[in-house]
Amino acid sequence: SCIDKYASSSNQTEKSWTRKISTSIATCNNEALSYIDKYAPSSDSDDEKSWTHQLSTRAQGLYAAVASKTFFSSNQVSSTQLVVAKDATATQSDAAVGSSYINCNNEAFSCLDKYAPSSENDDKKTWTRQLSSRAQGLFATVSPSAASSKSKGVATSNEGEEITAHYQGMDYYDMCNQSVTDFSTWGAQMSSEASAWWRKEENWRVAFYICVFSIIGSLLRIGMAQLFGEECANPGTVGWIRSEQPLCVTNDGVTSRQGGIIFSDLPANMFGSFLLGMMQNGVSLNLAVDVPIAFLPSKDLFQGCNLLHSAIKMGFCGALTSFSSWNSEMVVMMFSFGDEGHNSEIIRALLGYIIGVQLALGSFIFGRNAAVYLHRVLNPGLAREMDAVAVKLTEGVPVNRNLPAFERRYLHELDDVQEEKIEPEHMSSLEQWKNTTKEHRRVNNEALPYLCDIEERVLKYGPTVIDDDMKTSSEKYGWDLKSLETWVAEKDASSFDMKTSTQSPSAKTAISVAVFLFVVFYTLLIIGVIKVNGDDAYSITYRTMLFSAIFAPPGALLRWRLSEYNGHLPGHWSWFPVGTFAANFSASIISIAMIAIDYVFGMSGNPHSFWVYGTCRAIKTGFAGSLSTVSTFSEEIYGFMELKAPKAFYSYYYTLFTIGMSCVCSVAVYAMIV
Repeated sequence: SCIDKYASSSNQTEKSWTRKISTSIATCNNEALSYIDKYAPSSDSDDEKSWTHQLSTRAQGLYAAVASKTFFSSNQVSSTQLVVAKDATATQSDAAVGSSYINCNNEAFSCLDKYAPSSENDDKKTWTRQLSSRAQGLFATVSPSAASSKSKGVATSNEGEEITAHYQGMDYYDMCNQSVTDFSTWGAQMSSEASAWWRKEENWRVAFYICVFSIIGSLLRIGMAQLFGEECANPGTVGWIRSEQPLCVTNDGVTSRQGGIIFSDLPANMFGSFLLGMMQNGVSLNLAVDVPIAFLPSKDLFQGCNLLHSAIKMGFCGALTSFSSWNSEMVVMMFSFGDEGHNSEIIRALLGYIIGVQLALGSFIFGRNAAVYLHRVLNPGLAREMDAVAVKLTEGVPVNRNLPAFERRYLHELDDVQEEKIEPEHMSSLEQWKNTTKEHRRVNNEALPYLCDIEERVLKYGPTVIDDDMKTSSEKYGWDLKSLETWVAEKDASSFDMKTSTQSPSAKTAISVAVFLFVVFYTLLIIGVIKVNGDDAYSITYRTMLFSAIFAPPGALLRWRLSEYNGHLPGHWSWFPVGTFAANFSASIISIAMIAIDYVFGMSGNPHSFWVYGTCRAIKTGFAGSLSTVSTFSEEIYGFMELKAPKAFYSYYYTLFTIGMSCVCSVAVYAMIV
């Protein structure tokens, strides 16, 4: 619409240029929207989401104006306005375009001023201002060089001279073509730089929380191994259960004792998988509405703590469960590693693999079911809606769970679960929209995807996101799009407020807490390793335990980074979680190598200091144990099982390949060292 407003002309050359600009804008805008869709939905504030999309829409207008037949002169740029300089061939219409551009630019920044300060998150404010500054400079110069401007984005004299020289000597059409090229280059650069900046800030926060929770998870894993079996293997080493009856449930796979198939970390693997199942969101559990943590009340403050969600899943559950230790204990059972006269227990080891997979997967499914049950108990309204949605689906009417609560229930006629009540006189516009779209709300209706897209974007982000495609679809199927616009405007302007959101802690607070906890935990662990230096079995056990926890964060962080490669294999293998496999496989090799080296040191007969065998055990238990994971492994297996055949068989391929490769290569490494 901005193009039609500013660039309409009877001149065929200008028309051709207009279409070229339009194509360039569409491409750049799609890139911007993909960036917005990736990062903005993580915000729980509807105002911030609305602002993001409004900014995107404003940007389209600015792009079109900047790409007009004008360029900027440095001596006419001030901090309050951007004055368009006309070249020798400019006409009176150029000045109008420049004036419109200034108004459009000021309007965009008033939008920034309106929405950005409302955020309590200082980092978001900073990012907004940086985006504002970056946009001003880049819009003003149509040049990537403005990205480095430090003066609120206002072009400097040198930059102005560069731009003037850049377009010097070009006729109108050549300058337009060059502006298209510059504009596209800038769009890609801005998208890359902005997303990289955001990822950097966000990654630091997530990393520190993963470090903290990985320490807690690894300590609990080691503690559970001691509780359920270590005291039986080495009496007197645990200490805190010496006076109690030890729970002789597990052992470490040494063939001098029976029962190695119930390996040391089995209880931890089961508990971690169960907890990860409990931490599933509404979409994965097929609930009526998406909530970040399904087993909690939908309005619980913890729902907005996205950093803690990631830290618990990736840091705590990942470090609590260990694929490498499980694999290593099975490999040890395959060798005659124990008292003389004991033979290899290959059959027991293979059974241990089967039991390990089944119990971890069963625990994960149990956790999911427990989450659904608690969700229904703590959210009775959503439970009724879930039942009503199931009934609607049997009638051939799918319910779009991504819509706001009131509209989701009203448009799909879920009257029995509608909690908000609004006077009928306020409902006429939404009623009109429902009546014109009702016949298209059925399974397999060709218009349903377009309808869902329009409703999601307009109801969440406001009428500013409406584009020509939406208008075309509405006209084609007879939908009264204007009534939907009217409803959103009336709802925003009225006194009834149906918005519900959960506010997460500010990024500054979150990173401060994470850094503080990380420093405290690491300091205590280091002090503990130094202070607990006795030669008795009790001191050695707990010194090794603390030393192992120091190695947990590097392992968890490496696993987190490797997880980004899941789904990145080309072609037919794109389904394969290569990141998780790499973490579990490499951790298994490291773990069995440390066990073999520790065994060789022990069999040498020469005394070694704690720092020799302690480091081997710490790398095995802390680093490799936290690098590998059973909870995520179980989640991925279950995800494949939920697919339709033949893709459901991916679960078996993935399981067998991971366990088979880890086992075979670990046996080879162990045999070479021992």
